[in-house]
Amino acid sequence: MTKKLFLFALIFPVIFNYGCQSNSSSSSSSSSNSSSNSSSSSKTNESIDEKSLTSDCDCKKHAIELKLKLPASSDLFRLMDSTSVDGDFTEYRKIKANVDSIRKNYDITFRKCTEKFGEFNVINAACTPEEKTRKAFKTALNLIKRKCHGSNQTLSKYMATKVNGKIVFLFISVAENGMACITGVSEISPNEILSTDCGNVDRKIADWEAITEYKINLQ
Repeated sequence: MTKKLFLFALIFPVIFNYGCQSNSSSSSSSSSNSSSNSSSSSKTNESIDEKSLTSDCDCKKHAIELKLKLPASSDLFRLMDSTSVDGDFTEYRKIKANVDSIRKNYDITFRKCTEKFGEFNVINAACTPEEKTRKAFKTALNLIKRKCHGSNQTLSKYMATKVNGKIVFLFISVAENGMACITGVSEISPNEILSTDCGNVDRKIADWEAITEYKINLQ
């Protein structure tokens, strides 16, 4: 029991603070090699980051890849149990050095990304086609809400459709005078109104229901 508590004390900083330094009880030779490798790895990663982080999506993708490489806490606890049997800390030190290296690379990546694009843009980068569509829709929705407010109309429904292979967001709004408008906004230019077709409410509702909806999660 005492031995397991001692091992837990050793491994605890690794699980909850990936940026910790190597344990002071490691041999001077091991510390020297670890320091040398870490320094070399850091320089290499710095060079790679400078060349590859050209967009907020590059940043997000690289950060996710690094986090996926970090071993799970359960794996470290299993390692602690196996180490307590034979007393060999080699594998523990190897994993700890790897965690430290990945964490350091992540910190470098995040620092460089936020310097270039800002923290908000990096965290909320729209990279996959679905993310880009949802981001464009939010922009288009805000545009239509402002238009409705300025023309005393009420936004009723929205959907996405495809025109010549391109996604178009459609919005139907109604006015108190019995008129309704169907407005289209392209995914490519979500800050601009593509078209507006206004007319009698019943006719516009019929037009709306005749449109083929492109099924996609917009929220």
